[in-house]
This record gives sequence, C-alpha cells and structure tokens, in this order.
Amino acid sequence: MRPTRNLLPFTILCCVSFSCGDDVAVTPDGGFDAGLPIELRCPIDNADRPDRAVRLNVGERLQGSTQICPPGDMDWFVIDIPAGQPLLTVEVGFDQGVRSAVDLAYDIFTAANTETPLASGVDTNPSDNRSTVIGTHYVSESGGTHYIRVRDVGGDEQDVDNAYYLRATTSADPDLNEPNNDCAAAKPLNGTTTGVIGSDGDVDAFLINVPAGSQVVAVNLTTAQASEVDFQLSLYAPGGVDLVTREVDPIGGDGPTNLELRRGLLSPGGNYCLVVQDDDGPELDPTGIYTLSVVVSPETDPNELATRNDTPATATVIPAGGGTVSGLIATKADLDWYEISTPVGRIIEVEFNCPDCWTTMQPSVVYVYPHSTSPCDSASTCDYLLVDSGSCTRDNDCGSGVCRDIPGGQKRCARSCEGDLDCASFQCQLTGNVAACAGVGSCMTEGQCGVQQLFIPQQIELQSGSYRRGDPLRTAQPAQAAKTYLLVHDFNDQRDSAATYSFTVRSYADPDSGERDNFYMPLKEDVLLDEARYRNSNSRRQTGWTSMGGRAVASGTGCIGYESDIDRWVIGGGNPCTVASGTVASDFCGLQIAVSPRPVAPNAWGADLVFFVGGNSIGGGVQQSVLGADLTFGDNACGSGREECFLARGGGGEITVTVRDASQSNWSSNAIHCYNWTITSATDFGCPASCPSRYNNEPTGNCICN
Repeated sequence: MRPTRNLLPFTILCCVSFSCGDDVAVTPDGGFDAGLPIELRCPIDNADRPDRAVRLNVGERLQGSTQICPPGDMDWFVIDIPAGQPLLTVEVGFDQGVRSAVDLAYDIFTAANTETPLASGVDTNPSDNRSTVIGTHYVSESGGTHYIRVRDVGGDEQDVDNAYYLRATTSADPDLNEPNNDCAAAKPLNGTTTGVIGSDGDVDAFLINVPAGSQVVAVNLTTAQASEVDFQLSLYAPGGVDLVTREVDPIGGDGPTNLELRRGLLSPGGNYCLVVQDDDGPELDPTGIYTLSVVVSPETDPNELATRNDTPATATVIPAGGGTVSGLIATKADLDWYEISTPVGRIIEVEFNCPDCWTTMQPSVVYVYPHSTSPCDSASTCDYLLVDSGSCTRDNDCGSGVCRDIPGGQKRCARSCEGDLDCASFQCQLTGNVAACAGVGSCMTEGQCGVQQLFIPQQIELQSGSYRRGDPLRTAQPAQAAKTYLLVHDFNDQRDSAATYSFTVRSYADPDSGERDNFYMPLKEDVLLDEARYRNSNSRRQTGWTSMGGRAVASGTGCIGYESDIDRWVIGGGNPCTVASGTVASDFCGLQIAVSPRPVAPNAWGADLVFFVGGNSIGGGVQQSVLGADLTFGDNACGSGREECFLARGGGGEITVTVRDASQSNWSSNAIHCYNWTITSATDFGCPASCPSRYNNEPTGNCICN
C-alpha cells in the first residue's frame, strides 16, 4: 500500500545525497524519466510488516492507497474477528476492466504466529492479467486479532498505476461439528449426522468405531441438490495415517450427490477415521448441507470370517482335486482370491454361478500364475513382466521403454513386444514410448509377479440399463505353473452384490495324450489365431500316409479337453495318390475324410467338432460341423445336397488337419468323447464324383461341382 504524494523534493534530495548519475532526470512535467530506478517511481507506504499493518474493519472495502510496487512489495492489514464467526471471507482484486501484470495473492495469519500462514488464496488464472481472488477460510471460533498480507504471487511483478481493493467479512459456521478438520479433532459418527464444506480446504473428520474381526463398513453421503463441492470420502485405519479406501463424486454440480463407500476389512478393533472434503480442495458450498450415515456389520462371506482373501497371500486354498465354495462380492473392489496346486498341463475347470449377481455387477473370473523371471516383493508394482536377466538404470535403457525395481536394490527391463502373442499374458501395452508385456499388478506368494492367463467373460453386454442376467461362467484351462491363482471379482471393481455366488473348481488330466505337442492360445480372435498357428507351426503333430489296397490312408486321434483347445496335424508326403500308386501326380486326387461315430447323440464329443483340412496341396477344404448325421465328407455325388469337393492337388506339399469346437466354447474331460479321423485317397487321379466337372471345361482346370 503506497499513499500518493509529491516525490519531486525527495527525488532531488536522493540525487544530491546518493548521486543519481546521468540516467536519472526530472521531466518537464515533474515526472520521472524511464531510467529512474523502479523503487523511486513507486508511491511510498510503511505497511510492510505486521507492527505497521493498516487497520481493516469487518465488511469495509479498502481501496485507493493500495498498490503492489515495487516487485516484492507486501502489504499488511490487521482485522479483529468477532467470536462465534469463524468463517473469514477475503476478496482482493482490481476493478473491473483493469489489466495488471500483478497476480494477486493473500495470506492469513494469527496474532500469535505471523510467520506461518493459517490460510492463503492465490490467483489461479495468472495469464489473463485481470487478477481477483476470493476465498472463505475457517480461522477461529473464539475470534481475535488476525492479519492479512497481500502480495504478488511470484513476487516479481508490480503495478505503479492501479490500486487493488480489499474486503473481509465474517460469518458463523453452519457446520455444527466444527472444528473437526483432521483425524485428531474428529467427531464420533454413530448412525447419521450432517455437515457442510463451508470454507476453502475445509475437511470434516469423523470417527467410526469398528469392532475387532472381519467387518463391512458402509458409508453413504447425500445432498438434496447439486453442489459446487465434488465430495470425496476417505477411510483411514486407526491412527488416521494409513488409507484404507477412497470414493469420489467427480462432478458434484450434475445433480444431488449420492456417494457410497463400502469396504470389507479385518479390524484390529478401534476407531477408523472418515474424512469428508472436496476432491481437490478449493470448492465450498456454505449452504449445501450433506447427510452422512454409517453402518458397520459383520462380514457374511464365509471365506473371509477369520481372515480376508483379498490378496494372493491370503488366498483360499482349493484342494488339488477341486471343490465348491460360496462367497460374496459384498463391497466395491472386493477381491476373492483362490489357489489350487496341480502339475503343469493338468486342466483346471471352473464354474461361477450367481444369477442374481448380474443385475448389479459384472462377475469375472481370472486365471493367474507366477512369472518365473519377474521377481517382486511388497513394494513392487508388477505392472509389467520382466526379462530373464540383465539390469537397467532408466526406462531409456530398455527396448520396452520400461525399467522396474526388483528386490535387492537392482532394476530390470520389462519384456518388449510388438503384439499380444509376444507376451505370456497375451497383453502387449503399446502406449507412447512403451512396448511392454503387461503384468497383473500383484506380487504372488512365490515372490514373482503374476501373469494373467485368461479372464472370463471377455465381453460384457448391457441390456435395459442393467447387466444381463447370464448363465454360469465356465471355462477350463491347462495349468501353466505348479500353482494357479483364481480371482473372482467385479469386472471393473466398481460394483458389488448382496447375492451369494457358488464357485466350483475341478482338476483333471487332459484326456488328449498328445496335447503337450500342440500350442496354447486361449484367446479367440481370428486374427490372433491365424498368427498363433503360423508361429507355432512346428508344434503340429506329425503323421504320414500308409498304402492300403491301392489307396493312401492317414489317421489321427485327439480330444478337445478344454476351452479353445485346438488340435493340429501335418501329413507329410504330398499327394496321397502318388503314395498309393507310385506314379508321379499329374492331376488332382479325390479324398474322403471320415470321423468316428458318436457314442451318445446329439453331442457325443461334449462339443460341436469342426474338421478343417488344408495345406498348399489342397484344392478344396472341409469346414464341416459333425452335429449332422453324415460323418463322412467327400463321398457324396455332385448335386446330392452337399458340395464336398475335397482334393489333393498334383505335385508335392503337406496336408494339414485342424480340429476344434465350432464356437471354441465347449470341451469334455471324458476320454469317451475323444475323436478319430481318417483320410482315404481315390485309387487313381482325376476329378471324383463329388466334383466331376472341370472349371471352364479346361482339361487341367480345377475340379468343381456344377
């Protein structure tokens, strides 16, 4: 604050006493030239410290002798706050239309401590050069002398020409629970209470007594109308330091608030601290009363009574042979972990059944196993899978763009990838400079980060605003490690259900003895399947042709023992008619494929099997479901109702056979559902009866059925 006065005599005195030099001159109109030092162009005041503060009355608008000049100038004001009116509203700004380089800020101090501000307000939009700051703060219920200091935000700007205005008003706090601004001053919450976020940075803290044992804490905050406050609820463990959980309504102004916080916890017994505040601090609503209620009840999930299975370390153990358990996803972000120990390759089948869960949540089951080259401890993020060895110091050292801490104070690169098939988790994260295989985000009890093997369902559909009531979630997958973890939870960890679910786990040996010669790819996307088949071509089972009665015969046996199971063979030797006749092939050779009859109709294999025959030497292919009555393909005459042109082209090349369930969703653990296939060639070359004509009547054209 600088009272305006004639500074010419003072300036001349300064020049005489201190030698202004050639840069300083008095202009003809009595002003100063541009070379005059800044501090000599500013009006002078003495309110630069608390003991020389200018008196400010409550409600008074002070202006006219208030300027920020020179840079670093701070103006002090003193105000007496009445008892019973702890809310102090400060408004400081320039008149409408005034543009100033100064970005105004203020600080509030108690009379006992003029070094550390009790509260502050700053211009949050300094780029507009139109500074105004308004804030309401809780200062003292008993009132008394306080100080307000006005300054430039950065202390590096000034305004010689424009004076700011300052006004301060006080009011009673409508929140009868105040003061309760931290857990140390928290008020007991038993049942229901009301409160108000009535000042900048206002925090309302409450104590919730939670008995010892496994308990569910349910908190609900509501308002009757939209509010400027984006309410945030935070629950802290006894002591008020460790955060247990948090919920936020990010847009309080879109309508009345109805914010729920539900958390299952294993309580040591004592007072948990619940904190209510605006999500980022500055918003307030002195007239917006919120209602807060709490209910503490015993946990009803039978797997979480003595301890909670919220982490892999506390997973509920399923016997090696399997079993059925019941549980609840009773709170938001409730995680129910289970574990089963089986030999690698053994099939783990699960079924989740909870028809009523689908009305309020999206149930999901996840297979997880420890990744042997990704060491971890309780401090590890496990967000990525790591390479086998080596070290790094920063992200740029790694081809994946990710360097992660590992136990022992070292760092290791994440595995790099170009697509999902490059990763054990079938999840390649490609974001910015990152190209890394994703982890599950949990450190398993083996001290290795978890790999998400598969989750179901992979797609969720919505119907009429609620989640579709679905059939049981089922899948069966081969174990990838000695211990498999199964996670049951809400798909997005955002919803819960009061319904009890049934979870059945079964372990069985793969009925297909040749399965480990095949490849594993649990995802069903066609593009990924094609790529996986190409990458894993060497894993196909090998077989060959046998000459029998003038014909070439090849056969195979297999089983679809788990979901997305795919069996593949390669028949070496090229054109089968060459094998049978000993003559070099010069034309097509007709083929037939027969599959074993079904022991029980209508679904003998426990799946709708489809047989694909192809390869470089195949002129026609079979893509036929076996649920029909006809189990032999390539034997019907042209025009009989099914086109069965099934040929081996002249020359060399391999023939492949692929068998899978039509929808890749069915399987069977029973060996009686295994299948046999047999391919038999014609006795000579030429078009078979199933496709007797030549394309365009060309002598060597493809065999077709007109």
